[in-house]
Amino acid sequence: MTHSFLLSKKVMVIEKADKQTNSIEQFIISDSKSQVECVCHDRNGFKKALKSSKPHIIVADYHMPDIHGFEILEICRHFYPTLPFIFVVDMLDKTIAAETVISNADAYVISNNIKLLSSTLDRLWIKYKNRKEIERHKKKLFEISEKLEDLKRNFGR
Repeated sequence: MTHSFLLSKKVMVIEKADKQTNSIEQFIISDSKSQVECVCHDRNGFKKALKSSKPHIIVADYHMPDIHGFEILEICRHFYPTLPFIFVVDMLDKTIAAETVISNADAYVISNNIKLLSSTLDRLWIKYKNRKEIERHKKKLFEISEKLEDLKRNFGR
């Protein structure tokens, strides 16, 4: 069963322009549970998109011609510190796996198994929405706590 909140994911895609027909963008479009917010193919396009887009999730090709995947992640974390970030890698080795964990990327998907991107997007979207909901409740709890403290102070006068 598809929940309605899963249908509204807006994804920023950062991938090589010369990708074969199985591109990240094409997969997300065919997935139908996600919407492509914007697609960037190089450093300049990526930096412009960061200023004008409001994605919910970022999916980036690990190997870009003019910018390294971890540089993309670092810049994304500056603009969107809490957004889920997924690397798409051509092949996974121990170095990439370790760097993904160390760099605080949320997930990676191997490009020859791109169909796993759909469930990864769903899982991270739910996690992100839950985290936002917890933040909202914490803020409300803090506000109530402040009001209670004010009442205690005013009542004691």
